[in-house]
Amino acid sequence: MEIGKIVKPQGIKGEVKILPYVDNIQSFRTLKYLLVNGEKMDIASARVGGCDVFVCFVGINDRDKAEELRGAVVSLEREVAKIFAGDGFFIDELIGLKVFVGDKEVGIVEDLRNYGAADVFYVKGEKKFSFPYVKKFITPCPDKGIIQVDVVGFPQIVLYED
Repeated sequence: MEIGKIVKPQGIKGEVKILPYVDNIQSFRTLKYLLVNGEKMDIASARVGGCDVFVCFVGINDRDKAEELRGAVVSLEREVAKIFAGDGFFIDELIGLKVFVGDKEVGIVEDLRNYGAADVFYVKGEKKFSFPYVKKFITPCPDKGIIQVDVVGFPQIVLYED
């Protein structure tokens, strides 16, 4: 499961900056290794600064070696990556779920995108529409294959495509 991408070296001692694809970035600090372009690399140290993640890998001791990692995909096995989900869900668990507003099925989740302020569900039904994840109106139930949307809240958050 992809959890980020190395965007650049940081400093001269081999540290890299990772663009995280997960919300719970503090969990990077607890990891012992990452898969970098599919290759297991042990972590010497990891830190979080604001929205950024910085990692030093064992054996990467200078800027030149760190530069070779620029653009690499950072991933973990799904079981290990669950530490990033917390009480949330992975995107692939939500795509394909049926969307219900009250008792009525209105479509199927085709995509889910994060725009910083909120995750936005894109749904294909009679009409295509989208809505942001607003916790008080949305209840994802991947184990049941559905997303339940509050009848009263739905009109307040839905945006239909033309």
